[in-house]
Amino acid sequence: MSDDRYIISASRRTDIPAFFVRWFLEQLRAGWVDVPNPFSGRLQHISLQRDHVRAIVFWSRDYAPLLPHLDEIDDRGYPVLFHFTITGLPKVLEPHGISVARAVYLAERLSMRYSPEHVLWRFDPMIISNETPPSWIIEKFDETAQMLKGVVRRVYVSLIDFYSKVKRNLSALQSQTGIQVVDPPISEKRLIGQELGSIATRYGLEIYSCTEPALVGAGGIKRGSCIDAQLLESLYPGAGYGVPEHPTRAGCGCFESKDIGIYNTCFFGCRYCYATSSLQQAKKGASFYKIKRSVATPADNGKSIQRVEQLSPLIATQA
Repeated sequence: MSDDRYIISASRRTDIPAFFVRWFLEQLRAGWVDVPNPFSGRLQHISLQRDHVRAIVFWSRDYAPLLPHLDEIDDRGYPVLFHFTITGLPKVLEPHGISVARAVYLAERLSMRYSPEHVLWRFDPMIISNETPPSWIIEKFDETAQMLKGVVRRVYVSLIDFYSKVKRNLSALQSQTGIQVVDPPISEKRLIGQELGSIATRYGLEIYSCTEPALVGAGGIKRGSCIDAQLLESLYPGAGYGVPEHPTRAGCGCFESKDIGIYNTCFFGCRYCYATSSLQQAKKGASFYKIKRSVATPADNGKSIQRVEQLSPLIATQA
């Protein structure tokens, strides 16, 4: 295999396993994908041929749509890892997220198929607010860690990043609900980290930060590499060897990868999201995934959503 192989990230920018499985499989079968640069818009042609790809690192809140297709991915010989976001945050913050119990069940399915090392729990982001104070965060982490004992080996933690679009959305959230999200001082962040680290140790979990320097060292928290070539190498010898570090921002320990997602295409509607500005923007952005007819985005009314196959991807529609 060539020395210029790379890791595929699918994806930090959207939730491909939850909403765009059909599209992903079509591109995998085609052996390539064209992805617009998020800044210039210029298309980048990325080969998905097996001999060009070291591994595929998935990121999702809901792996149910992907599970029936893992045989095909495995048969093609791709090494895989699965970042699984499970926060348990209230519906007012994550209106269309699946339940913790459902997420744990899906994590168990992945863990049994591969191993606990393949499934990476993301307790990320932590939202400190008058609705979810530090005591609530710590209790939720404890509850979820207990449920995931033996299912996963690693957990990644971070606090919300206050990007400009995030600040606008949080300001609207406060106006609508009275929920005020705060950025706690470093001393408070480290106290939270110490509690989380103690809980992680109790349940046999290694705990890592995701671009959160204030947490490193607190409670044994290590700087995380969410795209982790060393972990890949340990699970799939040859998959991670020689991959350079390529941090995306301060405190990031990630190794180099190519992301095949596009921003403003996720339908979960999390009120703090940095990757999708709104459900309306997601509806527009999803045209990238070859949706052939109009998409009904979930109304922000607390109703559940279902995922149905349209002509190309899996997308979200109101139940």
